[in-house]
Amino acid sequence: YIIGKALRHKPSKVSIYSCSFGSNHHNIVDELDLEEKKAFENGIEKGRNGLGSIYVLSNGNEADDRSCAQVAKRQSIYTFSITSASENGDKPEHIEECASILAATYSRADNQKGIVSTDINNGCTKEFDGTSASAPLASGIIALTLEARPDLTWRDVMYLVALTSRPDAIPSNQPFTNNRGLLVSSLYGFGLMDAGRMVYEARDWI
Repeated sequence: YIIGKALRHKPSKVSIYSCSFGSNHHNIVDELDLEEKKAFENGIEKGRNGLGSIYVLSNGNEADDRSCAQVAKRQSIYTFSITSASENGDKPEHIEECASILAATYSRADNQKGIVSTDINNGCTKEFDGTSASAPLASGIIALTLEARPDLTWRDVMYLVALTSRPDAIPSNQPFTNNRGLLVSSLYGFGLMDAGRMVYEARDWI
């Protein structure tokens, strides 16, 4: 109920909902509760004055005992499920693998640098990691894209992520060519998000 209520908060004013939280469900496939389902549908239909809210979700850090396909919010057609890639292209041990992943941004793998971010008690941290750090980075890239082209629909933004992310930028990636002719994988989706490419392509997007 609380998550559903948060996802419905002022959809005419909030363009991007950045969600870095996990699921308590292990070894089962969960379902959207009624509030979450209503929130997504309302946001897509009415958010951003009818262009559709952008829902960015961290893809999860429970690789040892769960697949991200078990979490209904990440499987939803309305959500941007974002995973992590390490700075040197290794696969972070924590990331979950499944077909619902849209793309990746950087985060920390073992013994590598973390992400710098704000912290509780008005502090800062250099140790932010996991897909919880990756989702806000994706949200920032999408925000830059919407600044360049505020008239993009949520579906336009999703297409731009798919078309401009770079599968070859992650050495540990093993993509295949899908029926659309794009390289994609169950580890990193369409690849590492590229802010410059996405903004550039958005300017002339039809």
